[in-house]
Amino acid sequence: MSTVIFPSPLSESSPWSEAGELYRRICMLRVRGQGVEAARLQSNELANAIDRIRESELDGAECDAKIGALFAREAERVADAGVLAEILLPLLRDFAPAEVPPASFAPRARPVVSDPVLSRRPPAPARGIADFIDEMIQQERAAPGHARP
Repeated sequence: MSTVIFPSPLSESSPWSEAGELYRRICMLRVRGQGVEAARLQSNELANAIDRIRESELDGAECDAKIGALFAREAERVADAGVLAEILLPLLRDFAPAEVPPASFAPRARPVVSDPVLSRRPPAPARGIADFIDEMIQQERAAPGHARP
């Protein structure tokens, strides 16, 4: 079994990084059920990126093996991201404010406040994923029976 080594580092403008990014987008489009757009990207932009890679490589068989490994890695990244989303989304929904629809964490417009006391308070900072994780850890530590190190 041979080890596939990619050009290092993959710069923003390298044909390798471009092909990887395109294939990752194609995988995401397929996951979202947008097969027509995925096929268009694959037959146009990805085919052009692969042609640029093949022009810069000397050995065609080794190049094809590297491309295959790159695509496998990108497909695995998309699959891993999907699993992570399946795990995190229910947890994030538990921490979302009641007025936010469960499928969307997009910020909503704040209502106009007419009470002068309330309007003087500074707005609460936006919460990120790290805040939710910190809150989960605090709740876990505060749970009865939690052994502290």
